[in-house]
Amino acid sequence: MVDSQVGGVVLQVLNFTCVLPCIALKVPQIWRILQTKSTKGVSITSVLLEWACFAVILVYQFANGYPIESYAEWILLNIQELILVMLVMFYQNFSIFKIFILGMIYMAYSISSALDVIPMWILAGMMSFITPCSASSKVLQIQKIISSQDSGSVSLMTWLASTYVAAGRVITTYIQTGDIPLIINYTVAALLNAGLVVCIIVYSPSKKKMQ
Repeated sequence: MVDSQVGGVVLQVLNFTCVLPCIALKVPQIWRILQTKSTKGVSITSVLLEWACFAVILVYQFANGYPIESYAEWILLNIQELILVMLVMFYQNFSIFKIFILGMIYMAYSISSALDVIPMWILAGMMSFITPCSASSKVLQIQKIISSQDSGSVSLMTWLASTYVAAGRVITTYIQTGDIPLIINYTVAALLNAGLVVCIIVYSPSKKKMQ
């Protein structure tokens, strides 16, 4: 009985600490771009892939009726990622029309998902592509940093928090839902996020100046 109570407390703490940093997870990245007015070191392909993954993961968990505390951060992350995508597109000189169309596609997807227009088997099929898609977005970002040898526009705090959240969600998902595709996705994300953290530190402008 005591063990189950302790386990319940640990689960609640993990859920809370996974959601808490996501309240403003992408804000340091957004703020850095606004400050520098530059997206150097930021891959638009990576950001778009990440955004697509965020949207699918949120809808998949909502459609499965999972406890909201096990995926509440995805609601916050989708909103922040939308802002980030728009900023990156703007500073990389995409036309306003393209930005608008992308926003409309996202809105249509979100509304149709909320109204259960998209069948569950389609969502399950989309989830099977999430892990390679998410992994690709992070590998692209790592490649972008290495090729430019500059991580100045990439926020270290964002990716440190992302690493913790992904690792925490491996545990909470295993306990609460046992959803294997989600567990695999979070595990791969945690490892690649950690790799990104290393790249950001190695190629940070301050470290290059010291050298």
